[in-house]
Amino acid sequence: MRLVSGKEDDVQKLIQSSFVQQYLYDVAVIQGDVTELKYLAASDLVDIVKDANESDCVVDTAEYAEDGNENIITCLEYLLEAGCDVNRRGGGDGRAARAYRTTG
Repeated sequence: MRLVSGKEDDVQKLIQSSFVQQYLYDVAVIQGDVTELKYLAASDLVDIVKDANESDCVVDTAEYAEDGNENIITCLEYLLEAGCDVNRRGGGDGRAARAYRTTG
């Protein structure tokens, strides 16, 4: 613990940021919870445009919105208003989408 003594907040933020794309994907695509999505976007853990685009969150939210789920549509509208690109597949490694597809 001496190695992180006095840096607990930095360590906590690093741990949280490691999972933020997966959580963002889950909130928008799976839960369709725009209130939580807005809360997450307002936090300092996420760059909503970068993380949503890299995790394939926007593209997959658009695909699920085609089914007419109002909650997912509201999340998609929020992501688009924030500046996310519905036509862009993630520049990241797509772990968030793959994790859900293999476990969801």
